[in-house]
Amino acid sequence: MVIRDTSFDDLKGEIEHLKEEIKFLKQNHIIYDHRLTHIDSANRKGKNKVDESIAIENILATL
Repeated sequence: MVIRDTSFDDLKGEIEHLKEEIKFLKQNHIIYDHRLTHIDSANRKGKNKVDESIAIENILATL
């Protein structure tokens, strides 16, 4: 088994690899955050429609 010291170039390469990985993870975070925002918005719209339907049913029930 050959053991060699980690060279400066090896470390530099690893740092560049980690920078790319961080960039990728940040991009994915932005994409997922955007998707969650859309899901939350759709859920709020759906809840508002349900609340509106219940209110109409309650009004009609009192007539």
